[in-house]
Amino acid sequence: MVDFSAKWYDDQIFKETGSIIIYSMVSVILGVTLVFLSTIKLRKQLKSINTDIS
Repeated sequence: MVDFSAKWYDDQIFKETGSIIIYSMVSVILGVTLVFLSTIKLRKQLKSINTDIS
């Protein structure tokens, strides 16, 4: 005898899968944003160093 519903179990899996996909997308977007901001800062520093050397 089973003490849980298969539909309930499938719904729980669906909810967890949705959460994982959303959290993964947010993490990727944040990672790309951080990399982009870091490269902007690095580019400015390199431009400043290049100007000082010239």
